[in-house]
This record gives sequence, C-alpha cells and structure tokens, in this order.
Amino acid sequence: MIVRLSGRLLTTALARTRRDRVLRATLPIIMNRFPPAARRLREAISGLAISYSAPRGAHPLVGRRVPDVLLTGDASRLYDALRDGRFVLLAPADEPAVTGSLPPARVRHATPRSARLPSMLVRPDGYIAWASAAADPATRVLGLRSALAEWCGLPPESTVTGPVGTRLPG
Repeated sequence: MIVRLSGRLLTTALARTRRDRVLRATLPIIMNRFPPAARRLREAISGLAISYSAPRGAHPLVGRRVPDVLLTGDASRLYDALRDGRFVLLAPADEPAVTGSLPPARVRHATPRSARLPSMLVRPDGYIAWASAAADPATRVLGLRSALAEWCGLPPESTVTGPVGTRLPG
C-alpha cells in the first residue's frame, strides 16, 4: 500500500499527463472540502493508517501506530521518548503497574498529559504492543507482565510487582 501510494503521489507531483495535472490541481480543493478524506490521506502518507493484526481478546489499540502524544516530565512528546530505542510504558504516574520494577534498559515510563488514554506499552517503532483500560489494577499488572515477557524477553515472574509491591503469582 505504501509503495503504491508513494508511487501515485510521485506521479501526481511530476504530472506529465493531463489527468495527473488535473488531479494535482483538484486534490487540495477536495481535501479542504472533505476533512475526513484529508485525515485519511494524512494517515496513509504518515503511516498512521497501517496496523498489524492484534491477538484475540487484545485491546482494540494493539497493533496500531500511536500518534505523538504530549507527555509530562522530561520528555515533552512520545516520539521524543522513543528516540533511545526503548519501549515506552504510557501510564499515569500512580499506575500500579509502574510501581513494580520496569527493566530500565528496555522500558521507560512516561506519563501522558491526557488522562483519557489507556495504559499502553509502545514499541520502539511507535506501534502499540499492549494496552489496557481494565478497571482492576491486578489485571493491568498481569497484562503488562505478559506483554513485557513476550516483547522484551523478560521472565514473566520477574518483570513487574503488584500494586502493593508484592510479587504477583505467575
């Protein structure tokens, strides 16, 4: 899809045929009149529209590329936090899953400014490896532990402690 889209955009930009010149001239007009079409084109060009299939039962965001969200603390944006090649756990500062020991060599914690986002583990390439909006803190901890084991190769029993600092069974 990316190759086809970029090829078509290049052909339109170079515009040798009358059809391509007409398309190049009308595309901005169409985009201004139909914001949903403009958004879809922006997402296709930027790669935000590309997603991977998620495992059965996973949060709907798993496998999707996360937009550059605003953060609190030392990194002001998610994409800045991803620059060092580590996973980023996006979660509130008081998230019980963060109270455990995240492996700092592989995962860093960042707090999003928006409280509406679910807790999520973002891969270094900007795709969501795990997400949870579960109300039960223990469920989120177990889900994160499993995701860290799968994505970072960490033993499930040693990745994250529970909400009160005790190791959860596993």
